[in-house]
Amino acid sequence: MVVSALLTGEYFNLKEGEHAFCCLNIENIAGMMMMVRAIELKLQITVIEPVSNPFSKLTSTDNYDFGAFVPIQIQSILEDEKTLNYLKVNAGFKNIIIGGAAINKPSLDLISHLKIPCFATYGMTETVSH
Repeated sequence: MVVSALLTGEYFNLKEGEHAFCCLNIENIAGMMMMVRAIELKLQITVIEPVSNPFSKLTSTDNYDFGAFVPIQIQSILEDEKTLNYLKVNAGFKNIIIGGAAINKPSLDLISHLKIPCFATYGMTETVSH
């Protein structure tokens, strides 16, 4: 897990002190990986309860560099005009990873309109956990 976290940091050019956003269950492998990344890369991290639209309660002052989501969360964010605008304008993400399940075609179409680099990681956490 440590090696994976360090490689993620290198690939995404994550720097000490940058801000990660975790809306995944930290008792499961994907959420644990976000915690390991934060510890090993010395990132600030905000952990919130995993809900379908994790941006529904955030404010325009909340700003993040890196985040991980499951496909239903991204779909919920992109289908809600307010949270889509937050993602595009205020969130500040340099990179987003999406995993835990395959991304459906409608979500891929919505993601393709973002200027934020998004990476499908489905299979990576499953490899670690199995």
